[in-house]
Amino acid sequence: MATTGAVRGSVPIPEPRGKMIAGREGIDVAVAAVAAGAGPWAATSPAERAQLLDRMIGDTLAAGDGWVAEAVAAKGLAGDPVGEAEEWSAIWLIIRNLRLLRDALGDIAAEGRPRLPGQPVQGPQGRLRVPVYPLSMYDRALFQGVSAWVLLQPHVSRQDLQERQAWAYRSPAARAPVTAILGAGNHAVLGPRDVLYKLFVEDRVAVLKANPVNDYMVPHWERAFAALIERGALRIVTGGSEDGAYLVSRPQVDEVHLTGSDKTFEAVVFGPGPDGARRKAAGTPLLGKPVTGELGNLSPVIVVPGRWRRDELEYQARHIATMLTNNAGFNCLTPRALITAAQWPQRQALLDELAHVLDQMPMRYAYYPGAASRHAAFMAAHPGAQLLGRPGPDGSLPWTIVAGADPGNGDDICFTTEAFCSLMAETALPAADPAQFLD
Repeated sequence: MATTGAVRGSVPIPEPRGKMIAGREGIDVAVAAVAAGAGPWAATSPAERAQLLDRMIGDTLAAGDGWVAEAVAAKGLAGDPVGEAEEWSAIWLIIRNLRLLRDALGDIAAEGRPRLPGQPVQGPQGRLRVPVYPLSMYDRALFQGVSAWVLLQPHVSRQDLQERQAWAYRSPAARAPVTAILGAGNHAVLGPRDVLYKLFVEDRVAVLKANPVNDYMVPHWERAFAALIERGALRIVTGGSEDGAYLVSRPQVDEVHLTGSDKTFEAVVFGPGPDGARRKAAGTPLLGKPVTGELGNLSPVIVVPGRWRRDELEYQARHIATMLTNNAGFNCLTPRALITAAQWPQRQALLDELAHVLDQMPMRYAYYPGAASRHAAFMAAHPGAQLLGRPGPDGSLPWTIVAGADPGNGDDICFTTEAFCSLMAETALPAADPAQFLD
């Protein structure tokens, strides 16, 4: 069914009341503290920073048990080993991040730049291809055959590459800029990793505001990142959207980064409501500071048609299913559009196998605000969608596949709106062969 007047981007998400509210006074104290620490942080050498990161690895591990216990309780996963493993994976991602940064800073201290795992080579049109993965023998053993390269812009030379590596450490400023980070509410790994990037890659100090959905994480983040708090380079505050607006407007805040929806980004940059819409249309932002954002989207999974073995279809169906079910579907990179070829003889076999896999999986508690209403909006537009999964706890939603969404209907809710729940759509493009499909 077609939808009219489609909401584009992310549906506005109702804001829960967090358990802890810093308030304006608490925000002022936090901003003043990191502003005072901006000079000392800028003077902290790469070797000293590497030592801080080494300590933070142990502190993050020490915070792990409490961190995971609160996360699984909040997400309705207590006693679920798969859910607990997902939450531990967030901690391991942070520890991996800490280790890589520590090693890179050690390289900077010794050689002025991080060592690359191989030599850059000339790629298409003479553009440099820079190897970035695997980094170690462990990477090679665990992810055999997997490699990653960065394809640089055409104008970037080898000399440019050398001169721009670790740019923040080339000519350190006397004072580190102050960044306000508005954290995501879905995954506890995101806010801390934003902090690490701003402090150790871009040489900033930061105030991280937790999202009300997961502000129960604050004591665990503070324990894990105590080394940065003690240095005056980080403070963590809580509160809702009004508190976030107050934080980013502080004169001592130089720049802003947020993870969330496009609606949140626009409210921060242009202001809320009709006045904000008018400012956006006129190109006159309310906030005159640099703002970066990692926002929601409709991530695609593109299935190239071909002659697939049965075990290959089964493997990829499990792969796609776990992309949807991880964190109950509350990830901004959760696939929302499965793109197939209409004439592919095995299209239905893949969809059947995907449905079979999802039907064997327990439903998850839909902990993120507004999930039930978002799911209902998609069901209203596509009442024939498949509802799958074994019964789950109260408040859970079924795994849902909207098969056969019309690729010619650009106003279909599946193509305009991020579901941000346990749902994905499939659309089949008319194509005579794989090359035409890819085009």
